[in-house]
Order: sequence, then structure tokens, then C-alpha cells
Amino acid sequence: MSRACLGQSDDAIPRVVLLGRLGLFGKGATRLHEEILTITARWEPPAKRGDNPLKAYAREAETRTMEILENALLSGQSNIPEDVQSQLLGSIGTDVEDLRLLLDARSADAEKAARLRLAERAEIEAKAIEDVLTAQKKRVEATLNRSADDGQLLLFDDDEKRQLEQDRRYWRQWLEGVDQDLIDEPARIREFYEIQTARVEPVGLVYLWPANS
Repeated sequence: MSRACLGQSDDAIPRVVLLGRLGLFGKGATRLHEEILTITARWEPPAKRGDNPLKAYAREAETRTMEILENALLSGQSNIPEDVQSQLLGSIGTDVEDLRLLLDARSADAEKAARLRLAERAEIEAKAIEDVLTAQKKRVEATLNRSADDGQLLLFDDDEKRQLEQDRRYWRQWLEGVDQDLIDEPARIREFYEIQTARVEPVGLVYLWPANS
């Protein structure tokens, strides 16, 4: 975890927010997806918890906590007594340990959803390149067939005839390879979106301390 900070809230309940980062990586460590996850909870001193770790807020309380965090950031006020700051500083390790399990559980759901979105995107892009190549193949075949009309050659001078023959050779060569491209290119796109590594890590901890406490 790279950072912990303390903010003053307009609420009567001490709260804690763990920020985590989920990253999904493809071949060659290419970053395919990244998102910030939050776990929010009511904070209590470790001595009062006993064997009961911090519990994540449900959606409504989490939404309220994030609103409090936003207000705290906007206000910029932080007149927290030094003894409270010391208490929270000493609690960081325990709090991260409690909330990390919750973060891992939430990240599993987020990862599943992200994998589905990436798979859908891969199929959309693979289908798009397939459609482009198929349409181009039809155009080249039609152009090559039209160029076979010997009657048109009577209207061409020698330079134009040589150019047409060069074009025909290029079109034939392109058509020889396009069927393999129709296999390789969609496969290459799908391979690009294949997830090789998933990583989740805590990146920040925020304490929201009541202003009137």
C-alpha cells in the first residue's frame, strides 16, 4: 500500500476506506483493464474488535461513506487531535489486514465482470476485421473479373496495359493470402485480449474522523 491519509468528516461515525487497484494483463504484460475498488467500514479500535474483523458496509452505507469522503476532500479541513492520529497510525496494519480479505472478495466479482467485457470486445473487433477483409475480398475479385474483359484492352495504350497486368498480379497474390488472413487476424485479436495475469493490491487507506468527536 502506497499511502494512508486522514480526513475530517461531517458525520458522527468514524469510518475507514480501503482503496484497491485491480489490474488485468495480457501477453507481454499489456494492461488490458484497470479499476479502483473501494471497501468502506465503520472503524473501531483493534482492542475493541476482539476476534471480529472490520465488516464492509452494505451499498447504502458505502454510498454515504463515499459522499462523506468527497466532502472531506473538498473542505480540506483536518484538525484531528494528535492522540487520535497516533491511534489511527498504529491501527493501519490491522485495518489493512481486515479489509484486504473483503477487497479480494470484491475484486473476484470485478474481475469476472471485466473478463466478460474484454471477451465481448475481442469478439466485436474480431468480427469487424473479418467483415472488412471479406468485403475487400469481394471488391478485389470483382475488379479482377472486370479487368479480364479483353474488349477493354483495345482502349489501352502499352503503358496502361503493363500497369493493368501488374495490378492483376498483385490482386491474384492478395487473394491467395486473404483466406489465411481471415483466419489469422481474428485469432490475433482474440489472443491480444486473453488475460494472462490478474493482480489486486491495496493502494490507499483513508480515515474519516468526526469533526465533533
